Amino acid sequence: MKKVVSSFLFILFALGAKAQPYLPIPVTGFNEDVVAETGTSALATTTREMDAESISNYVLCTKGFALQNSFTPPNIYGLPDSGLLVSPTRTFQMGPFNAGNAVYLFPSDTGNLNLVNPSRFTNLSLLTLATEGDAAVKITFHFSDGSFQNATRNFTDWFGPVANPVFFGYGRVKRKDGPFSAGVDYEAAAGGNPKFSNIDFTMPCTKTLVSIGFKNTSISGPGSSRAFIFGVSGLEKKVIPKITATASDTVVCKGISINFVATPESQGTTPVYTWKVNGVVVGSNLPTFSSTTLQNQDIITCTLQSNAACAAPPIVVSNSIKVTIIPPKVPEVDLSVDDSTVCAGVQINFTATPVEPGTAPIFTWKVNDLVVGTNQSSYSSSTLQNQDVISCTMQSNATCVSPTTVVSKTIRVTISPLLTPAASISLEDSTVCAGQQVEFIANAINAGNPPKYEWQLNGVAVGKDSSRFVLLEPKTGDKVSCLVTSTENCKALNSVATPTKTIEVFPVYNLSIQVPDSFLLDDSSKLVLASPSGGLLSGNGVQNSRFYPNLAGTGSHTIQYSFPGNNCTPTVSKSIIVTEKILPCNLEPANLMTMNGDGLNDAWDIGDFDKNCILSASIEIFNRWGTLVFKSEDYKNDWFGKIDGEQLPTGCYYYTISYKTARSTDRFKKSGVLTLMN
Repeated sequence: MKKVVSSFLFILFALGAKAQPYLPIPVTGFNEDVVAETGTSALATTTREMDAESISNYVLCTKGFALQNSFTPPNIYGLPDSGLLVSPTRTFQMGPFNAGNAVYLFPSDTGNLNLVNPSRFTNLSLLTLATEGDAAVKITFHFSDGSFQNATRNFTDWFGPVANPVFFGYGRVKRKDGPFSAGVDYEAAAGGNPKFSNIDFTMPCTKTLVSIGFKNTSISGPGSSRAFIFGVSGLEKKVIPKITATASDTVVCKGISINFVATPESQGTTPVYTWKVNGVVVGSNLPTFSSTTLQNQDIITCTLQSNAACAAPPIVVSNSIKVTIIPPKVPEVDLSVDDSTVCAGVQINFTATPVEPGTAPIFTWKVNDLVVGTNQSSYSSSTLQNQDVISCTMQSNATCVSPTTVVSKTIRVTISPLLTPAASISLEDSTVCAGQQVEFIANAINAGNPPKYEWQLNGVAVGKDSSRFVLLEPKTGDKVSCLVTSTENCKALNSVATPTKTIEVFPVYNLSIQVPDSFLLDDSSKLVLASPSGGLLSGNGVQNSRFYPNLAGTGSHTIQYSFPGNNCTPTVSKSIIVTEKILPCNLEPANLMTMNGDGLNDAWDIGDFDKNCILSASIEIFNRWGTLVFKSEDYKNDWFGKIDGEQLPTGCYYYTISYKTARSTDRFKKSGVLTLMN
């Protein structure tokens, strides 16, 4: 016959996963086999029917038996082949199906189940049913100390109205040889039958249960009231207190709080907790303990004193927790630079050397307290300005550092500007005269002190390393330049060439002027002889190399002869005196005007107007009736006998003249008759 296998490890795992409180209890003492488990004969695989033989002759069967004999509908009939019955609150393991698997009690019959492993329990549950009516059963629990405990319970009929059966719907089969006909030889699975009931008991946890006795106390009658016990399950009372200590961390920095938690089992309602450090009591009666003053390698334990019923032993000690306390570390960051004094535009490299940086430090570079760069241990820049201040802040993630953020020393940089050299040439004497040596001076700025010089004459190198160059025999057209090489550390250019100086050599002449020493005012002009030719004559009365006395006027005059732009030849001078010849000066007005346009006597001429004679005159012209016909305050021999553009008629007219001469400060008057003729 098929052998039933039971695995308590599997049961325990399944129950633990579903939190089942009642576990199967291995027992012996089943007296009948009422489950057909294999083959085609329920008769051959069981020892007794469950109902009265003359009435129904039914037994239970396994699922495998139902499938093997083609019960329909399929997968409905039969107990689990393993005999393991599991409900949300109860788990039972039936006895092997190839041997006794039930305590079978007729009225007045007795039976006994012995615990394979006697133990203590708080609760016990029996898997039961009755056939041919309910059955009253007396149950006696026997303990290892010889004491016992009685109880009487009612087993309900497997086809009866059970309110909450623990297991149901497995069907039944007649105890016979197959084949089997549905509804005749097997039945009732779809209707929820047969029904199993669990009967629960509260047990004294201090006593060890050894065996359970049964007596069917039902009264025999038309129904046989057969009682069946298929399995025992219970809550085994192993009330062994336990306490487990855990820590928030076992490796911490000094001064950091560590939190310990005690997790108890079977601690009762008012447990007592005692925390110890290296065996010395600390803390208070709480399931938690915290400390910031633990030392390296301290050992922490917690003792639990349980007041749970049946706790044995009542006092237990937790696991030990050893802590590692790491002393504080001080991070540092040192700052170095490859060169703090450089020229503008040159890259400067800074390096941060950390102490206790951790695995992922954060570096923050600053220039003048403004964040620059990236999170690196180095920083480079070619755009720093003079006197910029560089620093580096490091945030360490190393274990147990304090403080976590430190700042390096500062480095102030000196950035020298790039100087652009410039140079020019000056002459010690800007005038170069024939036969005279010339000294050139190179003037350089931003070229170092001193710079380097290289002189060139007409494109040929002629001298070095001097800011001065002497040209002994200068010639017109000579070209002089100088290449200045800078010796500055920070320079925009290495060298610069001066503008070229082109030499012009001026000749040295012996100048002379030949002209009379004196002139009369009315003398004719004279040619002034000046040598050598090519120069410039200048002075009052000089025009086109001639001297005009009347242009110069009376007095002393200086005429000069020079070569402009030639500072090598001095200007020569000559003094000339012009004197005046005294001539008579009379006001002799004309007494006739012909006005015929022949150029003679057309204008009224009253005398000579010049600086030697008449200086000014005012006139009035009257007709014979005394009417003023013309007047001029500054007459200059410019009246043509007209009034308002109209010619005056022929006739006699009268005039008055008021005038002043060059020889007197007085004014003179004169009057007379003027005849006009057309």
